[in-house]
Amino acid sequence: MGEVMQPSRVAIQGRHKDAVVLCIDDDELVLEVTRAILKKHGYLVLTATNGRHGLEIFRENAVDLVLLDYDMPGIKGNEVAVEMRAFNRQVPLVLHSGAADIPELTIQLTDAFISKGSETRVMLATIADLITKSRADAGRNGATYRACQSTPHVDPAK
Repeated sequence: MGEVMQPSRVAIQGRHKDAVVLCIDDDELVLEVTRAILKKHGYLVLTATNGRHGLEIFRENAVDLVLLDYDMPGIKGNEVAVEMRAFNRQVPLVLHSGAADIPELTIQLTDAFISKGSETRVMLATIADLITKSRADAGRNGATYRACQSTPHVDPAK
């Protein structure tokens, strides 16, 4: 299930300006850089600096995609992925990590893996592609997009 997207899959026209991306990473610098990149490309970005807070935001908000670090203190990325899948299997999960030894089972829990330090266009293409696929699948199944079901909670401190 997890796959590494190739840079040639950049789909600038495929950006979803109404899409909500939840970024979970304990490295606040990485989180802020990622937030800035995604906002620049038209995404609404929610952030959490740990897995527990990320799960709370995920359960309380309409999220189109989750960008998830693996190696965090407390609850690890694989545990967060399992809980998110149990709550809503339709939301794409992207493992975004620089950890050296990520178990294959963890990668299989997610829809894609992007190594930290990869080109920005790889991240953007992966996100656009997965949101497009997710919305197409939701349309085929007669489902209403989660993004239309509630208003995202934006942390006023950010």
